[in-house]
Amino acid sequence: MGRKHGAKMEREATDKMLDDAEEWLWAAPAEGGYKTEELKQRLAALKEQVEGANQAFFDAEQKDHEEAQAMLDREAVERKREEEERIRSGEGEDHDSRKLKFEDRMRMAEANKKEGNELFKDGNFAHAAERYLKALAHCRKMFDVTDAQKAQVDPLKESCYLNLAQCWFRLDKMVKCIENCNECLTINPNNSKALLRRGLAYEKEK
Repeated sequence: MGRKHGAKMEREATDKMLDDAEEWLWAAPAEGGYKTEELKQRLAALKEQVEGANQAFFDAEQKDHEEAQAMLDREAVERKREEEERIRSGEGEDHDSRKLKFEDRMRMAEANKKEGNELFKDGNFAHAAERYLKALAHCRKMFDVTDAQKAQVDPLKESCYLNLAQCWFRLDKMVKCIENCNECLTINPNNSKALLRRGLAYEKEK
């Protein structure tokens, strides 16, 4: 037995059980052998016998499994925490360098904004912020924009900056909230929601 807890096994008793099972197999009727149901019952009985005789071994194995699973769960939680912190800090990486048509970028930006809205409604503010950031990233990659296209893009950017400001406000990132309100107001100086949110953020920063 090369396993970690091999010393906890009742080897002699276990070997006898296995030998008996093997003899039983060899003693199968010449015509047709054992029926499937007989084999299943014998296997179940053997499993129960082996586990019963080696309870300490199986308990130790189960404990190791549970500890390993707990460690994996902790690592998963830590990775999720780091990912959410990366999103909260606005440090998401952007590797999209494709040169796409205006319509394609616009469609992708609108899709990300829509996903952000759904995440925000569910209270998932960090991931909603990530979607709004991606939507704005698509907007920045629209080159040689005509006046007509700008008239489509600006309201989308204004809305994303406003929603992003609200995400940062909920995540207690007042400086980022103020920054995004300012971006929104650069596009539309009369946006009353941006003015209100910026005022609230300034108040919380005091």
